[in-house]
Amino acid sequence: MSEKSVILVMDLDGTLYDGFEYYVKAHMRAIKKLETCGLTIPEELKFFDSQYKTYVECVKCIPFYYSMFLAEYKEEIKKNKEEIKKKSLAAWKLIRKLEKIFEPKEIYILTANPQAKLLLQFLSIQIPSNRIVVIDGKEYIKKKGSFLKKLKKRGEVVYVGDSEEDEIVAKKLGINFVNVFTLKSNPNQVHSLLEKK
Repeated sequence: MSEKSVILVMDLDGTLYDGFEYYVKAHMRAIKKLETCGLTIPEELKFFDSQYKTYVECVKCIPFYYSMFLAEYKEEIKKNKEEIKKKSLAAWKLIRKLEKIFEPKEIYILTANPQAKLLLQFLSIQIPSNRIVVIDGKEYIKKKGSFLKKLKKRGEVVYVGDSEEDEIVAKKLGINFVNVFTLKSNPNQVHSLLEKK
């Protein structure tokens, strides 16, 4: 791999930043408010799962859920601004480590997080806004694949993520995938694996 031609793409949630609890709290408050308004919510949709499947189902099936969730999530992020700022050093160190390994010509954040730009601001991560790509969470896999495919036409792409879905999408497209947990525990192994390609 020619490192100088690398386009580095990073996931946000679970990769640069771990704020799952904010999703859970926003979801629970949105559900409670919708029930207060008289909507009946199926039991299986009341609890937010780590794969975001509940969220996708709620968006598809429950009237007004999406707008209610967005409002609650934004409030949750703002309320926890100082707590989020404490995570900025870890995020910054991860980006520096990635830059050292790959020397990318471009860096993108690819996420379904609706408050990505606000979060990155709180995390003090300086990425141009046109390189923060927020995709529709209802079609996350499809939209992610479509974006990565476009980037691949412009150079060698390295995608850093945390989930099995991230890896599946990358491998289908023939894109280098780096699991963030492997990267944190053994960056030299990641570097040598990619050099062999």
